[in-house]
Amino acid sequence: MCGRIGSLSVGVKVLKLVEWLLLGFIESRKMRKVQVLFEIISPETCESQGYVLSPVVMVACGALRALRVASARYRLDFDPRLKEAPEWTIRFAAEKAGLEGKHVHDRRLLLQCVALGLTQCGQISSHESVLCCVCMALLEELLPLPDLLKMSVQSPDGNSAAVVKNRVKQHLDSILFKEAGPVTGILCNQYSFASDKAKTSVEICIWEYAQVQDKSLWRSWEGSTEPCKKILDLLLRLIFLVDIQSFPYLLKELAEFVTLLPKEGQDVLLDDMHAHVAESDDVTRKPVLVSWLQSLSYISSQATHCESVDKDANACSMGSDELSLNRTMARL
Repeated sequence: MCGRIGSLSVGVKVLKLVEWLLLGFIESRKMRKVQVLFEIISPETCESQGYVLSPVVMVACGALRALRVASARYRLDFDPRLKEAPEWTIRFAAEKAGLEGKHVHDRRLLLQCVALGLTQCGQISSHESVLCCVCMALLEELLPLPDLLKMSVQSPDGNSAAVVKNRVKQHLDSILFKEAGPVTGILCNQYSFASDKAKTSVEICIWEYAQVQDKSLWRSWEGSTEPCKKILDLLLRLIFLVDIQSFPYLLKELAEFVTLLPKEGQDVLLDDMHAHVAESDDVTRKPVLVSWLQSLSYISSQATHCESVDKDANACSMGSDELSLNRTMARL
């Protein structure tokens, strides 16, 4: 149960298996077996035995789900310390997920398991490591827009549009993406109870993550007009497809990408986005997109104005403009 798992879908099966197993223990009043399981997945045991943490997280989340279901179904009041045990395991795994140097696949799978597992087990105590882990999962696994953009312009075989289109389709069909709303809810819940230090850490993480492409990407893109148009069309279609709770994150990342492009690139993208939005009949997203595009156009024009002003003669003014732009970008 604590060996390597190949995918998130296997992790979900582990969670459901543990939930079924513990409900059986609770129904037959074999609470000692529940405690033994918690001892097996304790941080100390995981560390000493070198367990793979992805399945361990799903075991812990499955156990918490079983306690929650049993409490409601049988009107049981469990000792609070019983719930604390799997929560400690989740915190331990979340801390490990944030460490550099882990194997890329293992780290990605661990982020996915923590994020998805938490949507299944009910509310847990707020902790900085859990908050940061869910934040990373949301940015890196649920909304991998920077990877898609890089892939679209760096594909060596010239089929970047088709490659990215297939990747996006796979992502939209993934288990984790379908739970984007609940994962966002977990992030908001953890954030609301977090310390100021933890909140600041997450805010910095989100801002640095958005800080989605080099200007050279646009210049690489310019040499291949047709893929450029196809990828742009794909991104704009994605805006109208994503879960409404993931919508603001996608807009923020796309806005950051646009503002980092040269002026000619910004003009092309803004013109096409205005055309797409004007043709849309999505009554939910269209009002937000209209306001967003107006703000983005303003930012683009202000950034161009700042670049045209002599840096030495207007250092104070430019500093003020930059601060204003940063605040506007944060609101976007």
